[in-house]
Amino acid sequence: MRAFEQARLEARLEQVRVVADRVAASSGAITELIPRPEDGAPPFPPADKGRCLMIAAAAADEVGIAIDRRRCMATLEANCLHGMGLPTLGIASGGRGPHSALESIPADELDRLVALLGARLSHAGESDTG
Repeated sequence: MRAFEQARLEARLEQVRVVADRVAASSGAITELIPRPEDGAPPFPPADKGRCLMIAAAAADEVGIAIDRRRCMATLEANCLHGMGLPTLGIASGGRGPHSALESIPADELDRLVALLGARLSHAGESDTG
């Protein structure tokens, strides 16, 4: 299961538990739901502000890339880093056919991401405000 907030994740897990118990009871069975958060991805809320977003926005401006901020139900390494308390921002661009044999990204999009990363690194030493 995925969610942007821990409370929503727990609420969804409870919904699954209730339905599973009801279905099992109708056939005389019992259920045992064993959550394994270590096998999942911690919730990764969107960055509304903060240093990561400030640096990414400055870098994007520098290389002429428009930022399109949106939520998506993807699991990134950023989920785990955020779960460890590290300020994190997930950035994706230009990929097609995710999780399929046709997954790809155009070479020119990789060039744009390299430019963004270079600019992002140059802005990383800026002020901690944000």
